[in-house]
Amino acid sequence: MAAALAPVAVAPVVAKVIHIDDTLLLNVEENPDAELIALCQRVLNIEDTWDRLFELECEADEAGDKVERDRFGDAQRALVPEMNETLAALHEIPAQTTAGLVWRARVMRRRVQAALDGDALNSEELAVWSLTEDILRQLGGQA
Repeated sequence: MAAALAPVAVAPVVAKVIHIDDTLLLNVEENPDAELIALCQRVLNIEDTWDRLFELECEADEAGDKVERDRFGDAQRALVPEMNETLAALHEIPAQTTAGLVWRARVMRRRVQAALDGDALNSEELAVWSLTEDILRQLGGQA
């Protein structure tokens, strides 16, 4: 029962973390990649929320507050189904425009796991990171 209530209990935290950069939403309605872009934004918002909940979980753990630690951990785990569903939908939609490709690259760059020093953890992740950086460098200003 406690796990089911965890997302509700951290709703104020989640509400503060979730955001959409309005400058990146210009003309999305007319873009054939509007659905793709919306899914990309959702993935990035979930990632931001996950990261903030993890920080809060670590802070609670360091403070010895097991109840808060577990509450934030439960809230993180509650995000997993939504992330999986959003990613599955995202991967089914091909980018049709430069903006769609740039947004997809932003998501893939964010999904690459990195060590504490910010380096990719393995050669496959380094390849994804390098490709997304190339895409964003070449096309980022055209989105």
